Amino acid sequence: MISSQVDADRMDYLQRDSYYTGTNYGKFDLDRVLHVMRPVQGGIAFEISGMHAVEDYIISRLQMYLQIYFHPVSRAMEVILDHLLMRAKYIYEHPNDFEPEFTPHMLMPFFNHKFSLDDYLALDDGVLTTYFNHWTHSRDDILSDLARRFLYRRPFKSAIYDQHSAACLPQLRNLIQTAGFNSDYYTAVNDSFKLPYDTYNPQDSNPQTQIELVQPNGEFVELSQVSTLVASVSGREAGDQRFFFPKEMLEKHQDIEVFEPIYERFQGYIKNNHIVNPKEDN
Repeated sequence: MISSQVDADRMDYLQRDSYYTGTNYGKFDLDRVLHVMRPVQGGIAFEISGMHAVEDYIISRLQMYLQIYFHPVSRAMEVILDHLLMRAKYIYEHPNDFEPEFTPHMLMPFFNHKFSLDDYLALDDGVLTTYFNHWTHSRDDILSDLARRFLYRRPFKSAIYDQHSAACLPQLRNLIQTAGFNSDYYTAVNDSFKLPYDTYNPQDSNPQTQIELVQPNGEFVELSQVSTLVASVSGREAGDQRFFFPKEMLEKHQDIEVFEPIYERFQGYIKNNHIVNPKEDN
């Protein structure tokens, strides 16, 4: 119940995330899952009669990975938030170059890597939103722009890349830099496979990750051994590798003709939301 593939935390957050995102992906029959749950030596198991309820839970998790947790827009907003705070920390450490009176007091313990539990608990959404609203008026163009992008929900665009097309990333960063965007703050790579959510994998070395069913004769059987549905998704890697960049790089800029060739070159690397090598694609 504390730490497993069907622990209280996972079930709780699956229900919460489904509710607060307004989707149906994370919904499953929680009452039925709890009803067929049985305490056993070393953990918990489920009556085999409740197999389909547990199946539904596994599929609900997979759908939440693909549609919510790993959604490009969700990850793009996380990238902007990360870079916004990174820029704020940089300005805090270089006050004379940017804002002499830049003192976000409730963030300073984190910027200095000396924060307490009380500091952490005090840093809620309201505090951060207040800072972000203030930063939209900053004299630092990068800080103010990133704050606006986050508050007004203007996410970066992204394209999928693989081991082969990753060789194109330096050229893309250079084009973005040439177009007037600081590539340190306006580009990012995000590997969703490393996000803190684990898809169901019955072959994991930790025995606590196995979901076991109790058969009528009292013997245990691992879920994917009797469920073809779960077997088809067991060990599946959900997610992708994405390169994030300003959406302006994909737009037409008739008012800035000097940059038009740069945008066109950049767009030549993007095809069907994937990064490709223009020379190889022709």
